[in-house]
Amino acid sequence: MAEEIAFAVKRITWSQYEHETPILLQEANGPCPLIALVNTLLLQNDILQREADFNPKSKSVGGAARHTESIGKIRALLHRHLDQNVPLNEVLACLGDVLLDVYDDLSVVNRLLENLPLLHTGLSVNPNVYRGGFPRDLSSEIFDAFGLHFVHGWIWDPLVDPRKDYFKRLQTFDDIQDFLLHPEEDPAAKADIQQWLDNHSTQLTAHGLKLLDEKIAPDSLAVFFRNNHFMTIYKAHDHDFYLLVTDLSLLGKCVWQLMVLVSGSEDLFFAGNFVPILENSDLGLFNNHEDLNLVRQLQEEEDAAMAQRMQKKYEKRTPALPKEKTEKKEKHAKNDNLDVPKKSKLLCVVV
Repeated sequence: MAEEIAFAVKRITWSQYEHETPILLQEANGPCPLIALVNTLLLQNDILQREADFNPKSKSVGGAARHTESIGKIRALLHRHLDQNVPLNEVLACLGDVLLDVYDDLSVVNRLLENLPLLHTGLSVNPNVYRGGFPRDLSSEIFDAFGLHFVHGWIWDPLVDPRKDYFKRLQTFDDIQDFLLHPEEDPAAKADIQQWLDNHSTQLTAHGLKLLDEKIAPDSLAVFFRNNHFMTIYKAHDHDFYLLVTDLSLLGKCVWQLMVLVSGSEDLFFAGNFVPILENSDLGLFNNHEDLNLVRQLQEEEDAAMAQRMQKKYEKRTPALPKEKTEKKEKHAKNDNLDVPKKSKLLCVVV
């Protein structure tokens, strides 16, 4: 009998209001879209509940109230499994209840329910690297159905980056891959675009980070796509961006990772109340003081591995035959392998 899939649960205390919230943790090769969706839902609900407590007139009514109650079921489920593992099927069942409580159109609900397992097996995405955001596809529809913003910061900079005419025409990652595969396109333009991809292999740019700051309101959350990972991102009132730490190996008081540089090489770790955790602190972040350097080293190695994989894919490409071109255009094929696919889709990857 196959082993039941389950996730570790940890309770965090976060924000200056000391919200106590259970979150899902991630193991190697774990389903990061599902974890990001559930955790973002729970933390966003904390903010909504706090606003309702401060301003009773703003309390949800109707469908919004049902949505809040359904998220409470997810919270209760995770609380029952604190410091244990919660089964995947129970998490998906709770997410299904959220959809049923919010949508009256059963055709919409059924379609979303059929695709919820992709949050575990692998959810393909197609970032728009020219304007930001994502096309209206399955991934964006799922997050939107739960009332969550889905964002990325992998965006071309009109002031410093080359080939505006090509980026404006291509826009999305899939179309860029199609362009690089096409034997009749300008080789010089291909080289420039491939170089841009290599230079920003962490899937975040300074310009993209600036646009995120303009798009995301202070004291709010979103699902953030970067490095082929889905993460919970929080924007503080001081415009700093924090990533929720869900690595199962970090079971101490570490809750947030502050984004300092685009490369991620100098990111800092914080407790739930946004107090920085120092290497010699007693908050239980690492087993020894060398672990902080190890975490940063692993991040840098992951970034380098991503760039190397993209370069190898490009070097191995040959001019596409008509049949290959047709096969490359197939979208949303179910893929249980969480490695970056050979064709144009991006999937959640844990290195």
